[in-house]
Amino acid sequence: MSHRLNRPSRRPAIVAVALAAAVLVVLAVVLLSGGDDDAPEVTSDPTTTPTSAPTSTPTSTPSEPPPPAVPPETDYPRLPTECATREELIPQEPGACFLNEFVEERPTVVLWGDSHAWQHIPVLRLAVGEEKVNLVGFVMGSCPPMDLDLPLGEGTKCEQNATEALDYILRLDREGRPLKVVAGAYWRFYLDVLASPGDYDDYDNQQADLFDEFTPAAFRALARAGVDTDVIAQTATVPDPAPCAAPYVCKLPRADALREEAATDAWVRDAMRPLGDGARYLDPNVEICDDSWCYGRRDGIYTFFDQQHLTATRSRTLLPLFAEIVADVLP
Repeated sequence: MSHRLNRPSRRPAIVAVALAAAVLVVLAVVLLSGGDDDAPEVTSDPTTTPTSAPTSTPTSTPSEPPPPAVPPETDYPRLPTECATREELIPQEPGACFLNEFVEERPTVVLWGDSHAWQHIPVLRLAVGEEKVNLVGFVMGSCPPMDLDLPLGEGTKCEQNATEALDYILRLDREGRPLKVVAGAYWRFYLDVLASPGDYDDYDNQQADLFDEFTPAAFRALARAGVDTDVIAQTATVPDPAPCAAPYVCKLPRADALREEAATDAWVRDAMRPLGDGARYLDPNVEICDDSWCYGRRDGIYTFFDQQHLTATRSRTLLPLFAEIVADVLP
């Protein structure tokens, strides 16, 4: 299974197949949500319906409430236009994406990683809310956190983004600024490529090799600097081939949605070990899965925007998991 939606490219990004099929509904959703590409995402959740149907004229069983108003294929993080257009979805150029108004003297939360970090922007925006905290993203497709020991501006776009991210984080730390890093990646994807390189193309193999060597190095660099860092666990995805068509409302065996879960957890926990006992390991799957199954729709909320990523609405339901991240940097 390729990771193509998430790649930085020299040409405009190609939107996922499901999104392309829904082009006609995007404009309507934009009008409902306020419409500005560069406006911060709302911290309330006006797109969801109540989690139980009206008792007078029930439209569904109590166990399966009505779905959200926003179609799942259009329910993804909206970024400021200087970071990514609606067509690109995720930044295609290296550098910081300021996800709210940046005020230099405020504490800063930095989200660093690939599209599996990007998918958690909605919940982090919700967690920040009106708090006087900067939220900054260094997110590019197929670009995990890495310490490549490269000068700024050298290497591929992905390598440049990783170098800029680490340089930015370490600079804030040297200045004594209150700082929190949240690292996330599609850990299982890179481990799959490393295990079966012949099943993937040259780009995927290149990224997996970089991940294998330089992602643990990034955690070591953050640990040496004493930067407070939390790490997001592998998040459930829809297996390939999918057992049901988009919007993937079927329930999925946990073993398929979280392939090689124990091995993935072991790799990530070992890589983040230098960060110490204070580093949280954030598991988003508590809202998506039980011990046996992961659910494509739960409590009336669609889980998946596409086969590999959560909807923005589902991301916001993870607030209890992410709220302490912001509390960590507040006075």
